[in-house]
Amino acid sequence: MDTTRGKHGHAKILDTFRKGDAQILIGTQMVAKGLDFPNVVLVCVVSADLSLFTGDFRAGEYTFQLLTQVAGRAGRATGDVGRVFLQTYNPDHYAIQLAKSGDYEAFYTHEIGLRQAMMYPPFSHVFSIMLSGPDEKGIITALRKLWAIMDYSRNLSGGKAQFELLGMSPAFVSKIKNQFRWKILVKCNKEEPLKAFVLYCVRKLRENDPLTGMNIHLNLDPVMLD
Repeated sequence: MDTTRGKHGHAKILDTFRKGDAQILIGTQMVAKGLDFPNVVLVCVVSADLSLFTGDFRAGEYTFQLLTQVAGRAGRATGDVGRVFLQTYNPDHYAIQLAKSGDYEAFYTHEIGLRQAMMYPPFSHVFSIMLSGPDEKGIITALRKLWAIMDYSRNLSGGKAQFELLGMSPAFVSKIKNQFRWKILVKCNKEEPLKAFVLYCVRKLRENDPLTGMNIHLNLDPVMLD
């Protein structure tokens, strides 16, 4: 019934579980990260497929990684066979199936084939341009201007680099502390032309729009697409 309140709340809960004073530990992804409890023989994951729908091209990778990590908590030190239950609405998804069998090589082969077919990293580079602020309509208007600049400017490269505009959409977490968050993604097979292209287009946007009250976040090849 406890929660992570206070400075050392997290450590106290884990210590209580480690000593055996608690028999069930319920948590978010934190219970999958580097914890080693000798008496754990059963792990259950509710909504195991939730991370498949974040809009990130790495969603399958993150899901496979997370499920593999959390499954590894069961039966680590007792010598007993660990049992893992996954609750999912997508039991046939390759990330779920291959996490179930623990087949990393098969997962890599499938995933890298998808990345190559769709020209996602490591076969290309992705640049995230995000605007945030309290005025959602203003953010959308500014991003539309940026999109128009990018759509026009990408045809000026003379074919030296191919730029693909991906969406104009809310971030996965679309609002934080009264700050709305919208983004545009740009994909290119070459890193330096992509950086130059984005910085040029943002500069052109600022020449026509001071982006008053907005913050702009630029991220090349982000680890996670927010």
